[in-house]
Amino acid sequence: MADSHEKKATARPAEARRLGELLRDKHRRSRLVTQVALAAAAQVSDRVVSDLFTAARPVPLPTVLGIARKLGDAPEWLQEVEEQWHRANRAWRGDLPAPEISGTRRRRFGAVPPRAGAFQRRAVSEVLTRVTVLTGLGGVGKTQVAADHAHAQWDGEKIDLLMWISARTRAAVVDGFAEVAQDLLGHDPADGGKACDRLLAWLAETAKRWLVVLDDLQSPAVLNGLWPPYSATGQVVITTRCRDAALQGHRRRIVDVELFTDAEALTYLIEKLPARAGSGSTELAGLAKELGNLPLALAQAAAYLINKPLLSCAGYRAKLADRRITLRELLPREEELPDEYAQSVAATWSLSIDAADELDPLGVARPIMELASLLDPAGIPTAVFATEAVANYLDNRLDREITAEDATSGLECLQRFSLLTLDLDEPQRAVRVHALVQRAVRECLAGQRLDTTILTVADALFEVWPEIQTVQAALRANANALWKCTGPRIWQLGVHPILIRAARSLVDAGLLSQAVTYCEDIARHATTELGSDHRDTFAIRLDLARSRAAAGDLRGATAELRELLARCLQVIGYLDPATFVIRANLAQCLGEAGDPATATEIFDEVLTGQVALLGADHPDTLGTRGNRAVYLAQAGHYDAALDELKVLHRDHERVLGPDHPSTLLCRSNLARQLAAVGYDLDARIEQELVLQDRIRVLGPDHPSTLITRQDIANSKINAFQDADAKADLEELLKDQQRILGSDHPHTFGTRLNLVMCRLELDDRPVVSAELERLLLDTQRVLGNDHPLTDRVRFHLQNVRRGLGASSRSVP
Repeated sequence: MADSHEKKATARPAEARRLGELLRDKHRRSRLVTQVALAAAAQVSDRVVSDLFTAARPVPLPTVLGIARKLGDAPEWLQEVEEQWHRANRAWRGDLPAPEISGTRRRRFGAVPPRAGAFQRRAVSEVLTRVTVLTGLGGVGKTQVAADHAHAQWDGEKIDLLMWISARTRAAVVDGFAEVAQDLLGHDPADGGKACDRLLAWLAETAKRWLVVLDDLQSPAVLNGLWPPYSATGQVVITTRCRDAALQGHRRRIVDVELFTDAEALTYLIEKLPARAGSGSTELAGLAKELGNLPLALAQAAAYLINKPLLSCAGYRAKLADRRITLRELLPREEELPDEYAQSVAATWSLSIDAADELDPLGVARPIMELASLLDPAGIPTAVFATEAVANYLDNRLDREITAEDATSGLECLQRFSLLTLDLDEPQRAVRVHALVQRAVRECLAGQRLDTTILTVADALFEVWPEIQTVQAALRANANALWKCTGPRIWQLGVHPILIRAARSLVDAGLLSQAVTYCEDIARHATTELGSDHRDTFAIRLDLARSRAAAGDLRGATAELRELLARCLQVIGYLDPATFVIRANLAQCLGEAGDPATATEIFDEVLTGQVALLGADHPDTLGTRGNRAVYLAQAGHYDAALDELKVLHRDHERVLGPDHPSTLLCRSNLARQLAAVGYDLDARIEQELVLQDRIRVLGPDHPSTLITRQDIANSKINAFQDADAKADLEELLKDQQRILGSDHPHTFGTRLNLVMCRLELDDRPVVSAELERLLLDTQRVLGNDHPLTDRVRFHLQNVRRGLGASSRSVP
């Protein structure tokens, strides 16, 4: 009886016994101390657990997984159990032992693609392990990496069996495995399922060295139950654009295939285009950069140039930069594609977008991709896609209600097919898309659909635009990308507010020369597209004047405003709110240029018109009163300015409320004026209260909060509290560098005040060197003629002369 039992046990498939051993070992380390307890927890009979542990008979997969989950719920554990079950199941179903390849004959199945011309061996080739999934954007070279590995293994006689099988469909994989099973194992291919089971069971047990490449996997579901086994003698390489979690598993390595490096891309083009490399590699390096180092694009561009011997590389780059010429016109036709490529770059990505669009939520991926195609390839904030503007766009596009969560799920669908990457560690630039993918998608947009997409992106950017400077840089880059890639179409409804917001944010960030250049560019386009007398053109020219004033070019700003005012008076008249705003800005420029008396006169005229047209309580009217009070004080009318600010403070609280930013600004100006007329204690108390309220209402990192901290430090300097002021300025400087950046004018101003405070404390050894560094920085960022640069230069000259410049706080 014992002999009979032993014979029956040895007849049980080895893979079934391994499954039982795997579960028994896990059970021994679990809290369920008996098989009875495990069976009760899994709600199965004791006999089922016993049969599974001893490999007495096959147990269905759902039952096995139910038992396995009671022993552990880690995905890697459950994946390992499922894979072992499949091996055991194939062994249970096999009638005959799997034969070995006869003799020493090596076998090769499937057509392995040849290495591409000028093939570049890449670092990723060195990390292929037993089971490797190569994933990445279509056209990045996954198949070529796999083909190079297959050729190297075969040519180096490191494998006895090579199988290259298309994994685009499940049928293709089954047919490929069945063909190998028939040829290698003599199995009838009519029953594809059994043939696959026999082949996979043989791969798990053979001592032969083998490599299976499953190329262009379209969905993880294609390989359900068909994954080649992990084996000490075998290797599996899978290429796919998918990034699904289902691809992960025990002993599987997921490897992202990246773009060519700059060196690889340049070397590739030099080898492909030697005739054009003879005159230097600069043009080829530029071409590689413009194609984003994408291997497929480089290959097809090189083929196009080879077929066009009279077209120079510079000429091709000029065509590539011309948005009116499509990618289809700049790349070979399908019958002319190099290296046995079957599709153009655009067709490759279009198929991936179609597949992503089929995922849940259905139909969202493509419109999200179209929105992303108009933005910055270097990074788009995820918040842009969660806006009301995008939700409304998708509602109308898909004719059903779409939530913000649905929209961001569309990003995840695209990421699953490697059409974009998501980097949650940098939320302001989390969404990255290759520039050529964007261009290919944009070129499919036209007419009303393109116009609606442009407007949606602009509205979404405007909706999420924040107050904090550190967040605005990414949004500026995206607004600029939208403008540059859409050309005249963005002007069809006038100047979108996002363009003006981007211009003003450059000034707020202290990027003054960039702000002037940006506004000049927009003003030229507005004049061309809308006409010189369009209201939006007037608004852009006003921002241009403001930018010039902020950059220290008060003369240029004043000239621009006078010319603009003359034109507005002719076109829209004197009693128009826009005319009031232009005149108020002209008054401010004159006041900053040293003529506060004329500034006050103009503010008086503007105020009269605003009261008559808008009313005394209109926010614009209140703003003009505040500006008038500032220049009234500069003209020497200190008491009158103080009285006006006190009344204005009460009016602000009555009309706008105590927490409105304009009310807080009025209080800040009031505190400054109290200090100017000698009420130092009252001024300090008001400044501290304003700081508390700005922190509460606006937050500690808001630029206005930082300005109030600067005012308090200046008050301490004027009160001869230099040590306290120095400590405050040092903390303020750290925060300004973090929030505004090291090159912001306010940061420079704090550095100057801190240097002069050190001078008052007789910290002379570091003062001259710090002023020299500060002068270089202000000249570099603001220019040699900016007022702040002049002040730094003045103090540096005084220090060098040994005069000390004890003028208390720097104005």
